[in-house]
Amino acid sequence: MHLDADEIHLPPASYSSLVSAIAAADALGFNAIEASEFTFIPTREAPDHDNPDYQQTLRTYYPFRPTSPHCVRAYKKQDGPMEIAWSGGHRVRFRGPVRLSPVRFRMKHYLFLSAEHAARKYGGRRFRSEEVNGLGWHGWRPRLRPGDIQLPNTTQVRTTTTDDDLDEANPWLAHWLERYAS
Repeated sequence: MHLDADEIHLPPASYSSLVSAIAAADALGFNAIEASEFTFIPTREAPDHDNPDYQQTLRTYYPFRPTSPHCVRAYKKQDGPMEIAWSGGHRVRFRGPVRLSPVRFRMKHYLFLSAEHAARKYGGRRFRSEEVNGLGWHGWRPRLRPGDIQLPNTTQVRTTTTDDDLDEANPWLAHWLERYAS
């Protein structure tokens, strides 16, 4: 399973654990699992979650799916080589067919915890030219300037009370900050 430090992976709501959900997909003959991305960001009304309890305090999100499949983050070990770098870690390829489970898992992506955190995380970051220009990776991140960071109002995003009520309907095709990166 591939994951980034700002992600928390969850099984589908009908399973009690990732292990049991992965075992069920494997038993049905699937060798890859996609995760629905739920991007958590702070709002103007609650702008700062840069603390150890961010998972309890940051409950505003939007579903994100610019392409389909978008995040194939779990896959069965294969006999031959496996690659994820070609897709920036979003999809896997290997010899033989990728048999993608039709049941998507859930991934909470904590993009940033406050405007200040976003500025620290993306503002001074350097990106390789061939990744940005040649491969089209990193999207809005190389263009974002700390002064551009604006937070949404609570009415512009969704609020969850538990992980079981995350709603993937009508996913966004672009991240919130992309509209401000010039």
